[in-house]
Amino acid sequence: MALTFNKKGQASIADSMFILIICATIAALLFNVSINHGKNVERQLNYMHTTEYATSALQTLLYSSFSYDESETVKTSEEVDYLLVQIKTDYVHDGVLGDKTKNAIAHTMEKVMSPFEHSYDYLFYIWANPNQSIPGVGPSSLGFVLFYLKITDDSGVKRYFCAPKRPKSKILDEVLLGGVGGPSVSAPEVIALKRWIPPAHGGPGYATVHSYASIVMWPITKLPKGPDDADILGSTNLDCTEYSLS
Repeated sequence: MALTFNKKGQASIADSMFILIICATIAALLFNVSINHGKNVERQLNYMHTTEYATSALQTLLYSSFSYDESETVKTSEEVDYLLVQIKTDYVHDGVLGDKTKNAIAHTMEKVMSPFEHSYDYLFYIWANPNQSIPGVGPSSLGFVLFYLKITDDSGVKRYFCAPKRPKSKILDEVLLGGVGGPSVSAPEVIALKRWIPPAHGGPGYATVHSYASIVMWPITKLPKGPDDADILGSTNLDCTEYSLS
């Protein structure tokens, strides 16, 4: 009789251990699922937050006040307008943005992006569709109207104005963002730039150049090499010139 009870006790203990193992396995799986779900939710919230911020930053940048008199501040200058107006005014004559406009863009970008300065790199660009037909304006003079890049490397923060010659899809998808994770892209701001093409040269006078502006931001990480391991900032890829805030 004692032997019978002993076997029943062992069977009960074995059953209990088996049930305990099953419960522990289920608990571990549920814990793992909850952790992954939490990380996915956090990642999605961060993406939504940075995307919304990039969109707001773009609006702030383009509609920030700009002083036409570089020796005066916005508060003291008699000629003040939106930065977007200055971009359009500067572009209209030759399709190129001058140093005055670039300086204003760089300084304003640093202000609006300062909350993410130590955790994100970013790019601000204006793109004119090269496939549009404008009398007197060839596709080669369109493309990137402006390309302002802030990156962080081993030596610290660096800023560049670039003039990429490669197609936009190659630059953004394969070259610039091909090696980084989680880029957030603002909603594009459509811009109707104007170019003066003299009728005497076969132009229509003032021609509309359909363009848009956007901000892309991504967690700080080392930029990938360009095609054939070429320097991504070099002339064959982004063709960048380092810019120093002053």
